[in-house]
Amino acid sequence: MIKQGKKYHVIVMSGSFGCMPEWLSWGENERSAVAQAVSLHELSTYQARALRREGVLHLKPGAGADYIELSHCDCSSPEEHES
Repeated sequence: MIKQGKKYHVIVMSGSFGCMPEWLSWGENERSAVAQAVSLHELSTYQARALRREGVLHLKPGAGADYIELSHCDCSSPEEHES
């Protein structure tokens, strides 16, 4: 249940295992968050579906990151995730 003043959104992040995410953004829903990751990491349709279904995608070596992850959030200011 989302509380008054909260705005549901999905955070998408990618990076190397064991480190803080190197890239982070957000979307109003899973589809828009995944679209940002598809654009940045040039994901295939299969990879995009797997990311939406599983919430995490492990990338092959040399892809520029080890993983992409989705996280649901309901804070009042989604833009704060980009700073």
